[in-house]
Amino acid sequence: MDELIKQGVPAEKIRVVPGLASSTHDEAVLVKDYATAQGVRSLLVVTSAYHSRRALRSLRQTFAGTETTIGLDPVPPGSQTPSPAFWWLRLEGWRGVGGEYVKLIYYWLKYG
Repeated sequence: MDELIKQGVPAEKIRVVPGLASSTHDEAVLVKDYATAQGVRSLLVVTSAYHSRRALRSLRQTFAGTETTIGLDPVPPGSQTPSPAFWWLRLEGWRGVGGEYVKLIYYWLKYG
């Protein structure tokens, strides 16, 4: 929220979805429940590039049949988002990106 305000988004335009999520799927369900209750017609999700495929798929599956449009904007590489060219050179890259591929396969099997 602080970063959005620093970037010029008015505080009154920022909404924090209530609830706790332990997975990307759980988070998608919470966001859908909130968006449906509030009449939200479009969402822009900001996440790391390596997580964007699973996040977008989870959100689109969860929002299927609703009138809410989902968009995604991955953040540029930085301390929490490994560079596409060099992630494999660091242990954190293998944990993040490598682990994401394991999760992606799991999500395909579990959620279709």
